[in-house]
Amino acid sequence: MRFVPQKLRYTMMLVSMSAVLAACGGGGGSSGGPSGGGGPVGGTPDEGYAILSWEAPVTREDGSCLDDLAAYRISYGLAPGTYDKTETVSVEDMSAVDTGRSTDCGKIKSYSYVVEDLGTASWYFAVQAVDSAGNVSDYSNEAIRTIQ
Repeated sequence: MRFVPQKLRYTMMLVSMSAVLAACGGGGGSSGGPSGGGGPVGGTPDEGYAILSWEAPVTREDGSCLDDLAAYRISYGLAPGTYDKTETVSVEDMSAVDTGRSTDCGKIKSYSYVVEDLGTASWYFAVQAVDSAGNVSDYSNEAIRTIQ
C-alpha cells in the first residue's frame, strides 16, 4: 500500500538560518530567492548546506491511519526530478516538533534534516515517507537550493 503525500498536506520546505519560505502541495517548484518564488530558497547562497523541513504524513492513501512510520528518504541531485543521492534516516534518529494541529489519526509533527557538504550548484530536493513494511510514499514537492 502506498502513501500519497499530496493528500496528506505533506509539505516540504527548505529553510536556512536567515529566511523561511514554504512550498506547499505537490508538483515541482521553480527557483526563487529569499523574496519568494516557486521553490523555497533561503539564506546565504555561499553556505554549502540545506535544512529541509516537512510535516509527517498521518494517513495512508486509503484513508487509514499511518501508525508505523519508520523512516524518511531524503533525495537530492543537480537536475529537477533527478535525484542521484539518497539518504535514509530512521524516524527514531530524528527529532520531531508538534505543529499544534491534529487529525483523527493523531498529532501532526514536523521533522527537519540537514544535508551538508553541497558543492557549488543548484540542488533539487524531495522527501519520501517509509513505513515499517518498507512501503514508500510518492515524492514530496521539490525544493531547490543554490550554492554559489
